[in-house]
Amino acid sequence: MSILLLPLWLLTCDPAQDKSVVPDAEAVERSETLFNQAYQDLDVAIMDRLLSDNFEAAYPERATTSNKQQWLTELQGLRTLFPALEISVDSMTVAIDEQRAQVEAVRTFNWMQDGQSGSYRERYTNLWSQESGKWQLHQSTVTSQP
Repeated sequence: MSILLLPLWLLTCDPAQDKSVVPDAEAVERSETLFNQAYQDLDVAIMDRLLSDNFEAAYPERATTSNKQQWLTELQGLRTLFPALEISVDSMTVAIDEQRAQVEAVRTFNWMQDGQSGSYRERYTNLWSQESGKWQLHQSTVTSQP
């Protein structure tokens, strides 16, 4: 009987089957999805909770950066300009280690303003870090895409 149970015990204890990274990856993906939904909804309150206190958005093409407060103020201003904003994300990849995660993706903005439609694509890299047991966005680097 113990010979039959040994393979079952080895399967359940095999370190190759360690799923500890999967919940973290899923948590990062959930946080990233929440971030993108809050971005589309221009929801400053949710963004405030998702961004770390030392958050920085970098725009290398313009050689500019925004800290958390500047970025949230800019986001709040978009609400009046683009009430019908839609954001879609594709080509997302997530790389994760114990305390940090990197998300790379392409984001497309579509909107209507004064009866005119518009769109804009950008590639972004979001760096998430785990702080007090939750994932917070620490840095975002954004470049335009054709």
